[in-house]
Parts: sequence; structure tokens; C-alpha cells
Amino acid sequence: MLWKLLSSVRIQSWIPPLLPGAPIGSTYSGNPTVAPNPAPALAPAPAPAPAPAPVVAPAPSPAHAPATATRTNVINPSPIPEVQVAMTGRNFQLCTLLRNGVRAPTVNNGDEISMSYHTVNCCFSDCAHRSTHHSLVANECTVFCTFIQDNVVTPDIGRS
Repeated sequence: MLWKLLSSVRIQSWIPPLLPGAPIGSTYSGNPTVAPNPAPALAPAPAPAPAPAPVVAPAPSPAHAPATATRTNVINPSPIPEVQVAMTGRNFQLCTLLRNGVRAPTVNNGDEISMSYHTVNCCFSDCAHRSTHHSLVANECTVFCTFIQDNVVTPDIGRS
């Protein structure tokens, strides 16, 4: 009875099946004695292009020298006690403040203070603000402590 039902079904469109081992693009005739169409021959691979001439880059200027393999940690030997008290127990990255539009304070010569060196007391030798890896003078220290008070302590950022 199932056979009668299947034989009465009319197929509107038919796509030939892919046979295992048959070349892609071959057609199946439905007759196993007829061999499938052979695959077309592949064209030979083109010869490789000659290697381009090496380009010599100009030497970088000392002010913008790339990071070297001799990157070392720089420890702040004289941390600011007020900043240490303000940062104790806080777990956040100061770079999130800087990404949100807050600008780091500057020292007397106009360079931005290295936030990592003066808050975490550790930074890298190739830091962009390494010119401020030194003890801050009195007015610079006051500006930095005010920055920490206004942007970290008062909004109470980083307490868990």
C-alpha cells in the first residue's frame, strides 16, 4: 500500500543527487552502467611572482621610539601618602576615567602625570608619561591630590 502511495506522487522538479566518489559537477543518469562525466582537467598553476624589493624604513626619532624588548618595571620609591590612603581598597583602573573625558593633571612643565606611577606606584620604563616618573614638588603634589579627591574619593569610585 505504501508503494502505491509513493508511486502516485509526482515530482515537480528533480535535482540529481551527489554521489560519493563522483566528480563534482557530474550528472547522474540513473543508470549505474553509464560512467559519470570525467572531471575537466585543471589548468597548470601560474608561475609565482618575483619577490618585491625590501623596503627600508627610516629610523624612528628618539622621542617616538617603539617599545623595546628591554621593557622593565619602574617602582615609585617615594609614594604620596595622601594618594595611598585614598586608593586603599579601591579596585578599578584609572584609565576608565581618562577614557570618559577626564584629563590627567599636569606637572609644571605641562606634561601629564603618569597615573600608574603615582597611584599604583609601579609603571613601565617605556611609559608615554615617563618624564613624570619622579617625586612631585609641593604644588604638583597638591594638584594631584586634589585630582584624586575630586575624581576618585568624592564620587567613591572603585569600592567593592
